[in-house]
Amino acid sequence: MSKLFVLPLVSSLLVGSGASSTIAQPTSDPSYLEKRNDLGLVAYCTSKGLLPPDSEQFFKAGIDGIYGDLPSNLEADYHENRGRDGIVHLQGEEQSIDDLATENDVAVSEVCNQYKQQITLGKIMARNASGAEQNVDKKVSIRHQLETMREGSKSLYLARDRVGLEEVETLLEAIARNYDHTIACRLTATAMARQIKSYVKALDAKDSDMKKLVEGGVKITEISIKQNLENCE
Repeated sequence: MSKLFVLPLVSSLLVGSGASSTIAQPTSDPSYLEKRNDLGLVAYCTSKGLLPPDSEQFFKAGIDGIYGDLPSNLEADYHENRGRDGIVHLQGEEQSIDDLATENDVAVSEVCNQYKQQITLGKIMARNASGAEQNVDKKVSIRHQLETMREGSKSLYLARDRVGLEEVETLLEAIARNYDHTIACRLTATAMARQIKSYVKALDAKDSDMKKLVEGGVKITEISIKQNLENCE
């Protein structure tokens, strides 16, 4: 089995501001089962000292925020438990996290590190859900949130995750309308939302020339994002 080494952020860790983005999904949904396996892998990495102690808590917060508090399900529990044993379970095939690392010529720690961005988004999600920032790192600034979403949207594009991109766009549009943020932060969010629209157009492109044209627009927008993000506080 060969699992794509770029771990997509997927929609499970992206949240909207001021409105619930929970998606009602059957517990046998492949994307949900994969996230439950990822949750187990996060727990495995944490047990090996490769991720911070609160990683599982906030990764789970992201899953719950999208899929809701689903009832216990034997299939989902199985996927999670395999992850806790250090086993990647994907579409009926299994591979140990050690073999996955070897196959990609990296250390196991590097595989685990790919979850850090998703864990950070889980922290943001938990803070937005609680409204009181209880048990959440209060130092997660709006600039850090934007930087995380910026990298996350690139991962979603590479994973061809249209739903995830649309959810990030919704969050960015909410930030852009929030006058509590500085103008630089709001302009950053606006540019990032526009960039995501270009990502979606690139996914819809019927030929390589159109895709190149759209991706050229993505690069131009990136200049605006960088300039405004530097002044976002």
